[in-house]
Order: sequence, then structure tokens, then C-alpha cells
Amino acid sequence: MTRSRKETTISIRKFIFHHSSGKSVRNIAKLVHLSHSTVQYVIKRFKEENRIENKVRKGRPTKLTKCDQRFIMRKFVKNPRLSALKDSAEFNGNFSTSISPETVRVLRRAGLNWRSACRKFFVGAKNRKLRLFFAKSVINKPETYRNNVFFADESKLNIFGSDGRIMVWRRKNEELNPKNGKCGVYGTDFLPTNFSWRNFMRCRQILFWMCTTLFIAFLRMHRLKTRD
Repeated sequence: MTRSRKETTISIRKFIFHHSSGKSVRNIAKLVHLSHSTVQYVIKRFKEENRIENKVRKGRPTKLTKCDQRFIMRKFVKNPRLSALKDSAEFNGNFSTSISPETVRVLRRAGLNWRSACRKFFVGAKNRKLRLFFAKSVINKPETYRNNVFFADESKLNIFGSDGRIMVWRRKNEELNPKNGKCGVYGTDFLPTNFSWRNFMRCRQILFWMCTTLFIAFLRMHRLKTRD
């Protein structure tokens, strides 16, 4: 993915202008082995701007061409969890152009930012049907029916350490995209909990400030009471 465009040197441009007074454009093009359109452009620019050198640009040219930038953009859009360090190492191994991880991060110009992944909260199509069916089946039940219903859940508790933070490349207002999220509950340490409707409403407020040890002891005691 290197640049294929070749610029005309200053010596050739001076030679073109030196012979432009007596010879035609096509004859000069044959002498310097260039197209007649290039010769005509150099002469026209000298007459209009009185120069044959290129304008001095600010800073160095970019390492990545537009084709390279589109190639990297497609990779990050396809896999938002790809890191700039891994992508730069893969790019250097496949192409002759050597880039750094900071060069890959110019994707911010395209609106991509390195953000923390949101917890996945979408309900699948299968569970949506089951929940809707359950809601319709108990809609006409009396309020006393809720006292006999147990709400089951699995809470994951990290006593030592954490699972870390998952980062993704995404644009603004795309945090709810399922591709940019993470699983709600994953791992191996699960704590099953059972609450009746009456007891759940009573203990819901105190669960926010209880520590892990007290929470486990509370659940064990509560499960023994509900079994009785």
C-alpha cells in the first residue's frame, strides 16, 4: 500500500521552461519523457504564479494513505475490542510501512474513541416471548398470589480481585449497540438467591450498604427461613 504517484523534479521543470519559448508542448514532452499535460501544467503554473517549485507544506506527510486508513477502519468497526498495539504489530508484519500504536489512534478523527464497554442488558427474542407469556398469564391474579411466588436470581461476587475492564472502539451514542457491550453475568462464582415478594420488598433497601460477608450470611439465613 505505497504511494504510486511520482512528482516531477525541479531540474526537469527548469528544462521545460527553458525550451518552452521556441518549441511546442508535445516536442518538450518527448525530450523529457513526460506527458504533454504535465508540461503544459508546469508552464501554466509559472505564468500564473511565477514559480516552478512546490509550495512548502506544514509538517511531514502522513504515513498512512487513505486506502490504509480505510483498511484499519474496517478492522476496528468489525472488531471493536481490537487494541491499537496489536493492530499496529499486525500491520507492520504484513506491510512495508512501519507504524506505531499512536499512529493507529488517528482513528479518533473518524469519530472512534476508546471507551469502556457497557454491560449487556438486552433481552433475547426467546426470553422476551417467555416473559410476555408469563406476564399475561398472571395479570388477573390477586395480590395475595405474589406472596407465594419466589424470585430466583444468580449474583456473582468477586471476593478477591476483579474481572477487569473491557474497552471497545466506538463512536458517540453507540454504547447501546450489542457489539459494543459485554455479558451481564459471567464467570464461575455464582451465589443463588431466592426471595419471596413480601421478604424481597422488605430487604431490598438494606442490600445497598451491606458488605459481602454480611450479604452471604443474610442469604444463608433467609434461605433457611424460606425453606421452612
